[in-house]
Amino acid sequence: MGKTVKLFGFASVQSPAAVKKFVEGHTGEGTVCDVVEVGRFEGTRAHAIVEFATIEAADHIKSLAAAADRLWFKKSYLTARDMEPNSRTCHSQHKIDNVKLSVGCQLSEVIFSVLWSQENVSVKFGTDLRRFNFFLTYNSVEYKLEVSYESIWKIKLHRPRGQTAKFLVIQVINNLLLHCVKMH
Repeated sequence: MGKTVKLFGFASVQSPAAVKKFVEGHTGEGTVCDVVEVGRFEGTRAHAIVEFATIEAADHIKSLAAAADRLWFKKSYLTARDMEPNSRTCHSQHKIDNVKLSVGCQLSEVIFSVLWSQENVSVKFGTDLRRFNFFLTYNSVEYKLEVSYESIWKIKLHRPRGQTAKFLVIQVINNLLLHCVKMH
């Protein structure tokens, strides 16, 4: 049974892959189950919620953060604390990898005009499906696109006639500004 730890103090939002590589550099390869969430919700510093495979690995990263010489990520020292037992973890989120994300507008019931498309996108559905996080790389830069429940007008599973592929069409409210974060 693993443990979930929140690391706080990153100077900027990091990609889940960068956080995993950094943490496993201290705790060993295979000790991180998942980087559940990365974001900036607490002032100017960013955080990452990391689920560990073992309690020992989680305790080790916490002891490094509590040590006198601190746990440093680039020029920022990090703090670490346990997450509440009922907090979000990777077990309460669903993730789909290798998805094609298309952004456009629906012109009719059967016609969708694609303005931009990206393959190899990962999608995480937040707790209670109240948030969709799309992780993608564009021009060698990693991005996270967040779509909250409050900004969604309609969700529909669509399968065009004569095709086996299914599409999840997420229609957002008009004049909506989607939150896209550049990952470092």
